[in-house]
Amino acid sequence: MTIIHIEGDCFFAEGVRQVFALHETEVVHMSNPQTAVTAIIDSPPDVVLLDLRFTALNGFEILALLKADQRTCHIPLMIWSQLASREDIQRCFDLGACEYF
Repeated sequence: MTIIHIEGDCFFAEGVRQVFALHETEVVHMSNPQTAVTAIIDSPPDVVLLDLRFTALNGFEILALLKADQRTCHIPLMIWSQLASREDIQRCFDLGACEYF
């Protein structure tokens, strides 16, 4: 299983990678949202783990882009973010996220 983790905090991303490595799951960390979207379209992973807080292309926009594209709409998108308002969580589910952490 391959997971692409779109996360701006490299320290946090390394911790996530180490936890998943214990379960023999490859996690590819990408800190640039635009590069990540291109990589996901070019070579779809099994799962995308996504933070919401980016400046150029935020997590809501990434969700919308990936769910609107026939090449990526089937990929489970999981949100892992510090944003925790009911509105943010509901918006993620409305855009197609399958889980919110």
